[in-house]
Parts: sequence; structure tokens; C-alpha cells
Amino acid sequence: MDQLDQTSVRTQPGVHSLRKTYKEKLRPTPAQQRALEEVLGRCRALYNTALEQRITAWQRCHVSVSRYQQEAELLISALGTKLAGIAPVFSPVIATQAV
Repeated sequence: MDQLDQTSVRTQPGVHSLRKTYKEKLRPTPAQQRALEEVLGRCRALYNTALEQRITAWQRCHVSVSRYQQEAELLISALGTKLAGIAPVFSPVIATQAV
């Protein structure tokens, strides 16, 4: 069942607008559920690897690694392997650069 959520938003002093959003519960098929779990697992692994890289860089060299540096490194690596293993992870950077 869809749920309508209406939120009053104050955009400027004295100006109110109404934001309408719909919440719908997903009901994936078993195949879709497996695909979603696979994508979630890859996203989790990618995030944990990136976090580990940042922590290690700071502990060893006191160097901060930015998200953008990691995305650039990931893009170069992913394009070198033709997006093997991370193709289902839909990153805006990969999507725009891989075209």
C-alpha cells in the first residue's frame, strides 16, 4: 500500500511550499532479492575497503585520502579491468566516465 507523506517546507522567509512524497514497500521476486543482496554486498565491501584505505593512510603517513581521490583510483582500476566485479554498483562517477 502506498503512503502519501506531506511535509511543509519553508523555502524562504514567509514562503511555504508543500512537498509530497510517496513511500512504497518493495516486493521483489526471489531473483530480484538475490540481485539486490549481491549489489548491497558489493557496496558494503567497496565501502569497507575504502574506509580501511583511509584509516591505513592516516595511521602510517598521517595523510588524508579524499573521497574524490578514491573514486579516481577506483575508476582507473575499474576501467582497466572493464568494470569486472563492480559493474552492478551504480556509481555516478563510473557511470559518467565509462561511457
